[in-house]
This record gives sequence, structure tokens and C-alpha cells, in this order.
Amino acid sequence: MDWLKKLKDYAPDIAMAVISGGATLPQLAMKAVADAIGKSEIKSQGELVDIISGASPETMLAIKKANNDFAIEMKRLELDWQKAKLTDNQQEHHTTQETIRNGDNSTDAAVRMIRPEMAKISWTATVAYCIGCFGVRAITGVDMFDIAIATILSSPAWAYLGLRTSDKIWGKSK
Repeated sequence: MDWLKKLKDYAPDIAMAVISGGATLPQLAMKAVADAIGKSEIKSQGELVDIISGASPETMLAIKKANNDFAIEMKRLELDWQKAKLTDNQQEHHTTQETIRNGDNSTDAAVRMIRPEMAKISWTATVAYCIGCFGVRAITGVDMFDIAIATILSSPAWAYLGLRTSDKIWGKSK
């Protein structure tokens, strides 16, 4: 695989894209090489092997420049993807807030009170569960408390208080 070593030396980003597999990334890399050497397209990896194996230093210099352009384009695409993800997260948050506000401002009292009532029931059930487990342990010595059950019982109360996902606590992104 001398051609691959040669390509890695001159154009590491293009080389990694070519060997990455998949459908799109290797095609983009071969298009960058084709543009650099003045070909309309490179149809296969075998054709790329032939081009790199027989390339002159001037051709490899053109491919190196194409690699720099390719790397910049990949960074731009990554930035675009991150912007789209951020926009999606912001829109998701906005939609959640609007849904909550619409419920809180509803003219129907049942709709307006459902979230606070669920939170109150959730908190009451959580407290009852914890006290019940404490009582069972005090009487029998058996510890039946399970944090998973307490978490599930308290989830609606925490959501009402503003905690929507655990990533808000641990700082992990979706």
C-alpha cells in the first residue's frame, strides 16, 4: 500500500476519508483529488490508486493543497452540523416552554391545574414511600428502599420544578 502511505504523507485528511468507508466521505475525498488534478471525476478507489502511484511531485503538491481545502470544508460541515444541532435544541426548549405556558394560561381550570396536581401527588407518593421504607426497616430491620423507585415516583415533581432531563444535572449533551 505504498500509494496510501504517499497519500497520507501529502494529504492525510483525504487519505483518512478514503479509507473510512461509507458512501459519502470517500466520494467527497476522491472528488477533491479529481478537482486538484483536473479530472472530471474518479470513479473508484482503484483509479485513485493508479493516480497516486504514478503522481509527480507537482501533482502531489496540488493534492496537498486540495487536502487543505478538503480539511477546511470538513470543518465547515462539522460547524454547520453543530449549528443545526444547537438550533434544534433551542427549538425543542422553546416548544417545551410554550407548551407549559399554554397549559398554565389555559382558561380550563382542569388543564391549568393538572401539572401542579401531578407534582403534588408525585411528591406525596415519594415522601410516603421513603417514610414507609424507613418504617419497615425500623420494625423489621429489612431495608427495602430502592433509589430507582424513589426516582420514578419523584420524576413528575422534579419536572414541574424545572428539571426536564438528567443532562441538566451532569452536564451531558444529547
